[in-house]
Amino acid sequence: MGSNASSCPQIINDTDFEIVVFQERGVLYSKQVLKPKEAVDITHGQTGAFPYSIHAIIGDESCIPDDWATLRHLTSASIIPIAAIGALTTRILSGNVPSVISMIGDVAAGKVETSTTETKIAAVWAEELYAKYPERFGTAKPHYFPGERYVAVRGGGLSDLELVDISKEEAASIVTVIKPIL
Repeated sequence: MGSNASSCPQIINDTDFEIVVFQERGVLYSKQVLKPKEAVDITHGQTGAFPYSIHAIIGDESCIPDDWATLRHLTSASIIPIAAIGALTTRILSGNVPSVISMIGDVAAGKVETSTTETKIAAVWAEELYAKYPERFGTAKPHYFPGERYVAVRGGGLSDLELVDISKEEAASIVTVIKPIL
């Protein structure tokens, strides 16, 4: 599913997780939650005429920053619940990679059961995991200039989350749903 020439930018979720994306130019704007293979098409009017940054974090509606959030607050542990990271840690330590991948999806979708003993014990490691690997849960790329572009969010969980410029044709091959700005 392609887009029109007003994609300034189109941000595509090419991960296996639910993510929050937004633009930043001193303030945060154009916020949206995207499921895998969804995109948000931001118009030139919404982006404006000045350079901006794009941010992406693994999370759901509860992770959308408010209008006055600072980037320091945004990169705090509030992005992902500590207990959920703890549960992920337990699965990583067990070496069960399919379980880890499944858990990351559950974390992003907010489906993690936090009352299990496993999760409570693993939560002890959660803060350290996030402190050591924040790039696996969130990313930002500055200095985008206005104009048509397609940006895919890739990775996360076991690899760094990253923003990658792609072609209009590649975007069309990934995207199944284009959402409006919230």
